[in-house]
Amino acid sequence: MTLSSKVSIQRLNTKEPPLGEDGGRIVSNAGEIAQIVSGGTGFRYLAYIDFTESKFPRGNHYHRNKEEHMYLIRGGLIAVYEDIDSKERKQVTLTEGDLVSIKPMCAHVYFPIEYTQIVEFAADPFDSKDTEKYIVASDFTELQVESP
Repeated sequence: MTLSSKVSIQRLNTKEPPLGEDGGRIVSNAGEIAQIVSGGTGFRYLAYIDFTESKFPRGNHYHRNKEEHMYLIRGGLIAVYEDIDSKERKQVTLTEGDLVSIKPMCAHVYFPIEYTQIVEFAADPFDSKDTEKYIVASDFTELQVESP
C-alpha cells in the first residue's frame, strides 16, 4: 500500500446555489456554506480545532483503526504525512476549502501558516487507545517551506 492510498486531499468546488448531491461550497457576502458530507453511514465524532499562528505542531501520531477526515474552514497549514508501513513521506500545504481523508496507519502532523480553523470528523468515536505517538516532524525548521 502506498501513501497516496492512505491520504486523499480534495478541494471542494465553489458553486452557485443550490448545492447538489456532490456537495461543494457556496461563498457569498453572507459567509460560507460547505456541504462536507451528505448521506453515508453517519459520523460519531466531530471536533472543531483551531491553530494559532505559532509554529508549534499539532498531531505527530497515527491511528491503528480510525479513518479520520478534516475540512479546512479558514487559514492554512503545512501537513506532513508518513505511511507507517512503507515510510513514504509527503508534505503538502492545505488551504481553506480542502477536505482531507486519512486512513489508518498514516502518521500526520500539522503546522499553521496562519490562524486556522478546521472541523475533524470520523465514523467512530474518539478512542485514546487507538492513537499512537509518532514523530513525523517536531519543528517548523524541519519543513521545506516555499518562499511566497
